[in-house]
Amino acid sequence: MNRVLRHFIFWIFYWALIACLEYFWLRNYLDTISESRMIGKALAGAFFYIIPHLAFAYYLVYFGLAKMVEKKRWSLINIGFILLSYLSAICCVIFLARHLVLPYVYDDVVVPVGFFVEPQKFLSIMIEVAFPAGLLVAMQYVSSQLAAKEREKTLLQD
Repeated sequence: MNRVLRHFIFWIFYWALIACLEYFWLRNYLDTISESRMIGKALAGAFFYIIPHLAFAYYLVYFGLAKMVEKKRWSLINIGFILLSYLSAICCVIFLARHLVLPYVYDDVVVPVGFFVEPQKFLSIMIEVAFPAGLLVAMQYVSSQLAAKEREKTLLQD
């Protein structure tokens, strides 16, 4: 399967997963609107949320881990950049939730309390951002292993 198509399908399924989670969360707060409108709001909210997930996952796969593999060592600077990009993706999700999704997509159904975010929500955002990145790393690993097998098979045939 083509690499671009595989990534596109992955992100469509991930968007659908986040939209389902948003729908189940949203229906607790918006019981007065129709089902189709609620699904539309969940899809729109999920679209905005996956932007930082996508950015962090591709940074990790194509830049962060690639630098470590290239240099064949784990430097503190590389680990620091990965952690910094991870934290910035988390902060971006929180920013999008507070300033775009909750007020405009969900019509201020839930008003955020406090300055930042409660610890339970912060932990779920951490997991939410790391999950697609981990899956993408696993996909890349399996893909490279399959390509290596094919090269080995070709060398053995020659």
